[in-house]
Amino acid sequence: DVENTIARIIEADYDFLETFEMEMAQGRFFSREHSTDSVDGIIVNKEIIRILEYEGDPIGQRFQLRGNEFNIIGVIEDFVFFPVDVGGKALMMTFNETNGFIFLKVKEGFNESSLNRIQRIFKKYNPEYPFEHFVMSEYENPLFETSDEMVTTLYYFCGFGIFISCLGLFGLALYTVERRTKEIGIRKVFGASVTKIITLISSGFIKLVIIATVIAMPLAYLDLRMILQAFFIKVKLDPIVFISIGIIMIIIAFLTVLWQALSTARKNPVTSLRYE
Repeated sequence: DVENTIARIIEADYDFLETFEMEMAQGRFFSREHSTDSVDGIIVNKEIIRILEYEGDPIGQRFQLRGNEFNIIGVIEDFVFFPVDVGGKALMMTFNETNGFIFLKVKEGFNESSLNRIQRIFKKYNPEYPFEHFVMSEYENPLFETSDEMVTTLYYFCGFGIFISCLGLFGLALYTVERRTKEIGIRKVFGASVTKIITLISSGFIKLVIIATVIAMPLAYLDLRMILQAFFIKVKLDPIVFISIGIIMIIIAFLTVLWQALSTARKNPVTSLRYE
């Protein structure tokens, strides 16, 4: 929906692409070799092309912005430029060499001495302006910290939920074994192997876990889909992920009841038959 699309504008100069190591999808970036770039050149990202549904090659087509007409000279690959939970993936870039910021790409080993040298050069050419700086990583982290905190919280809740589920399964297995102690003893007297006893005890639990997994998967899919709608970077929900989780849950359930089933299957059948 074009009318409800949030689009951002970034002002950049000739060296923006190289400094930030961006990639072009089509066309070219602002160039000193093309004098008109600084007048009516504009760069758009792939999201803009998708939203406006350009037919054919967008390079060279006219673009209206703020009452002015620009010429699309390039299409840049999509990149994250706002927090991931804030709407607005569409991006336009216009030319401006004096936007108030100077970005420097530093080599490995950058330290306080290097920063002081930059400050001296800055003061030499801009003595009337205060020197203020920030490290790009300090700006990048807030783009993801909100989602990281949410993911961490979900990890804790999921881990706690799995732990409680395992305790419940273990308690249920213990209760079931206690009720079927004599039955297990009789089966052993008639030649049932340890493997058959373990299968007898665990199969019921595995069936319940499979049924619960089948019910939970569609609900989990719908919940995740709703949560992901809050992010403008869309992630496809791969069915393989849900199938893998289901298999892991079955394995966890089996391992949870295995110890109790194994200890019961190894008991002397005489002891089991005497159990009250």
